[in-house]
Amino acid sequence: MSLLDFYRLLAQALSEFARNGYDNQETLNAWLAKLRHAANQALPGPEKVRRDVQARLGQMFKRAISEQRFKRQHPWLTAYTIQRMGPKLAPLLERRILASVDLIRLHREQSIEKTLQRFQGLVTSIPPGGTRSIELGKEKQRIGKALRQMSFEERRVVIDQGHKLIANINQTVAEDNNALGFFWRHVHQAGYDGRPEHEARDGKFFAIRDNWAIKAGLMKRGPNPYADEIDLPAVAPFCRCWATYVYNIRELPKECLTQKGLDRVTDSK
Repeated sequence: MSLLDFYRLLAQALSEFARNGYDNQETLNAWLAKLRHAANQALPGPEKVRRDVQARLGQMFKRAISEQRFKRQHPWLTAYTIQRMGPKLAPLLERRILASVDLIRLHREQSIEKTLQRFQGLVTSIPPGGTRSIELGKEKQRIGKALRQMSFEERRVVIDQGHKLIANINQTVAEDNNALGFFWRHVHQAGYDGRPEHEARDGKFFAIRDNWAIKAGLMKRGPNPYADEIDLPAVAPFCRCWATYVYNIRELPKECLTQKGLDRVTDSK
């Protein structure tokens, strides 16, 4: 059954109530059951959703671990590192697939419930004997709007989970390779509705607490909070910010170096 078939059934239901009105709950319950079944049949099933999500997130995963993308966020590490870390990164993909499928399932259930609620709210307001005042075509579109938007909602979920997947990959790489912190990168793109607090972080450095350089007395937090005191890039819903990680004290902002660290950097030149 397609979405078009659902709309045909919805049109039949609206026509019947427009002719006869709402006079008993049994008739309404029967139509609600038919519409629920039709809506479930019209939307992609769980297996298809999983296959689609797996394919799309799998593509994002491959791009994220490509040498070009990897060097963008970890410019001080070698390409060999991403190959070595492959087994640790693969479970992150499966986790995001499961999260995406579950979110889409919830959106699906909510869209069906919203559709049935709109239908029920309209037809129960029609008095016995029916009415000619209802614009059936307009009401059909209004009632079915949530179902029409499901493909859009699915894309939004996958895109957002894809950004979270990339952030998880880079955070895992950073932790495994003893990163000192990261520079926040805000997306500068027309149409992107970024958070003001994220835009204010653009270009600022955030140290990772208790990293090896801090323990060695070479580094201090600096003027900004520790990384674990803020929401990390791509953690907030639909955030597309990203991070450039730092692994060497020579790449740190001067305000994050202790005198011992400054001396070390000077001696190494």
